[in-house]
Amino acid sequence: MIYLIQNILGKQILFSHFPAKIIDEEVDHDRYENEKIELAKLYHTNKCEYNIHGHLHSKKMSDKRYINVSLEQLIDMQPIKIKELLK
Repeated sequence: MIYLIQNILGKQILFSHFPAKIIDEEVDHDRYENEKIELAKLYHTNKCEYNIHGHLHSKKMSDKRYINVSLEQLIDMQPIKIKELLK
């Protein structure tokens, strides 16, 4: 499992491929459940304010602390600055 925890713009951010939160409909039979549980522990242990992640493709999470940056989320497939994501 690859991740990065970084303080940027005064915010503690966990960067990861998977979201650090288990989505209700994924709880059963998710082959990545263990990785997501470990990421959730890291998120809380390190007092992160945001989780910038991919993996969900076109799905969005209602919790604004979890920011999906999968290619499908980008406008015209253009990169976006972190400070824009955190607005």
